[in-house]
Amino acid sequence: MPCHVTWRPHALEQLAELVERIAAHDFAAARRLHDDLWQAPDPLTKDPMVVHKPSPFVEGQREIVVRPAYIVLYELDEVTKTATVTAVYHARQQRP
Repeated sequence: MPCHVTWRPHALEQLAELVERIAAHDFAAARRLHDDLWQAPDPLTKDPMVVHKPSPFVEGQREIVVRPAYIVLYELDEVTKTATVTAVYHARQQRP
């Protein structure tokens, strides 16, 4: 069952902030981080039931761990077949 991935505006802002922070020190690393975070939900387009752990902080949402330190939080609507990225953050940041 294919799935469509969308991003909430706030999640896009968080992604940009993380990348900008890294770009101030290492542009190439920031570009790689951007690509990794942006592509993290891609497997959901082929199989939205791919197993990601439930978020211990936000009920009804799941987490994709990107590298050991970054989290992409999303919710899955099985009716509309849409995965919506709701937050992107560093593991040491305050959780949503």
